[in-house]
Amino acid sequence: MTKYTVLILIAPFLLGSTIARAETYEGKCLNFRLEEFKDCTISIDPSTIDLEFKREQYQTENLSIRTGQVVEIAAGEYAQQLFTTEGSIIGRILIGNAVSIGQLLYNRNDQQFVVQYINNQRERQATAILIDRDETEAMSNDLSDSTGMSIVYQPPEEETLVDGEELLDIDLPDIDLPNINLPDIDL
Repeated sequence: MTKYTVLILIAPFLLGSTIARAETYEGKCLNFRLEEFKDCTISIDPSTIDLEFKREQYQTENLSIRTGQVVEIAAGEYAQQLFTTEGSIIGRILIGNAVSIGQLLYNRNDQQFVVQYINNQRERQATAILIDRDETEAMSNDLSDSTGMSIVYQPPEEETLVDGEELLDIDLPDIDLPNINLPDIDL
């Protein structure tokens, strides 16, 4: 076997490992027009997150988000909170009250994701995705890898400032200090 034959035989394997592949997931995506989750395919690759509805009648609602447009990805209870909070990006779009919107998002068998991004008009926008809980870790990893962001599962802690210095919200143990009498010193 010649050197060229060996190269020709292994070239597809070498090229295959360097070409980025889209990972796909079956789930439910929020259809804003209907204010319902509908079956969709979520494709994640290094440059885009594509949400494609399965039914022909919803194809106009498909969404393609460039990964560079993503500003935050929330999951779990934090996603639910972002989804239902009055004044939230999604909450402003949907008509129902927070309780009915929260019920729309909650399903104990599904993991919720909210993806916030900057749209082409340079406005913040968001969408919601539900996937089977068994797929959560893989999808979280793919979303993190493609966007370079960590998935946020809890709201960020509130910062407290005193005289311009941030106080850390740390629970310190109670410590009994010895009672020491210090001498009075005149300055």
